[in-house]
Amino acid sequence: MDRCVRGLWAIAVVACAGCSSGGGGTQTLVDAAQAAFDQRAPAVDLAVDQASMPDLTMVPPDLVVILPGNGETGEPCAVDGDCSPSLGGPNPRGKCIKSTTANGMVIPWIGGYCQSPCRPSRGDPQTGLNNADCPSALAVCSPVSQTAGVCMAACQTAFDCRDNYVCGNVTGVATAACIPIAESTCDPPMDPVPQGKNCPNGQRCVSYSSDNSYGQCALVCDPIAQACPPPMVGTNGCIADLMSLDGSGICINVAQSLEGAGCFFLNDCASGLQCYQQVCRQYCRQIGNNPPTPACPQGETCQDMSINGINIQFDRSKTGICSP
Repeated sequence: MDRCVRGLWAIAVVACAGCSSGGGGTQTLVDAAQAAFDQRAPAVDLAVDQASMPDLTMVPPDLVVILPGNGETGEPCAVDGDCSPSLGGPNPRGKCIKSTTANGMVIPWIGGYCQSPCRPSRGDPQTGLNNADCPSALAVCSPVSQTAGVCMAACQTAFDCRDNYVCGNVTGVATAACIPIAESTCDPPMDPVPQGKNCPNGQRCVSYSSDNSYGQCALVCDPIAQACPPPMVGTNGCIADLMSLDGSGICINVAQSLEGAGCFFLNDCASGLQCYQQVCRQYCRQIGNNPPTPACPQGETCQDMSINGINIQFDRSKTGICSP
């Protein structure tokens, strides 16, 4: 992931008609010349019925093709040569992605998916959109290191993507990207393109998408206890599930930002914290007038969570947030 606009394909018109080769062509030219000079040859009526002439301004559908090497980010491809190179960087060659591996499974990228290298520093610092390096007006540079990234088709919903692709927050920046629908391991609530995938007992489907089209199964946990098992990569933390009834959470990868730091995604903070009103805040639990557990930082109290657009059904007696 696209870029959020489908169907902007680069096209070329192949306009070669009536071309032929072989001995028969030469003999035809000789016969025509002979007729022109043979006084006995009948006169040729050069008047042409205009109605019978083909309209040469119309392009036959089977002659419209995608130019090799002009495939923009996220567009279909068969080989690397179908994809446009990056607009900058030391190794700009485009690549046609056919499959990747996720969670130990081979994920097909149906129809191929054009990608190219990019530099995160060239993207918009707020959105991650990058048309300075990426060959598309709507592409996002997903960082793989501090200095290098890969172009993906940007999106807001699954309907911004090609068929068999969904919109997932997997880029590491604020803007989501089109990724194969097969990468979604479960159907989040209100999934616009459900596949009938459910999570096993003890797990819950977590949406990583603004339109709930991309989900992953995660262990259910207690945001106060923070007892998630370590992941294969990174650090796990228990993030409160704002759609739950009991204040429980789910075990997912978390970042390392400390209390009071700025943030964007719920899991941008260290274990035991959550991004709340764009600031990393500590979880707490307070029953009645008893002191909260754990104690809140100085100048903060344990409060009920309140987030615009989300009807949170639990209060601080289940899971609360420390806030000024």
